[in-house]
Amino acid sequence: MKMLVVFQKTAWLRHVGHLDLMRAMQRALRRSGVPIAFSKGFNPHLLLTFAAPLSVGMAGEREVMEVPLSGEISEEEFNSYFAENPVVVLDLMLLHLLLWYNPMHLYP
Repeated sequence: MKMLVVFQKTAWLRHVGHLDLMRAMQRALRRSGVPIAFSKGFNPHLLLTFAAPLSVGMAGEREVMEVPLSGEISEEEFNSYFAENPVVVLDLMLLHLLLWYNPMHLYP
């Protein structure tokens, strides 16, 4: 199961690079208590996926991130985890739970 998260990278975050944003999101997800899934290797890591990196200095209105989940959670519970633990201050615009991995089901 995966959670599709659409967020804004506002003007005051535009100078944060892509790798720094990924690292901050990984830390925020670990600290929030969301049941996230890790890789199954010798050194497990979070399999977080961003749609496309922005250049440094660019703001993004609709950035997409895919979060793998190890347990069942609703969109409201996911949003409440981030509201309680604001490690990274991002404006979460849309949360969509992906029950199966088929990206074409989002486009009617």
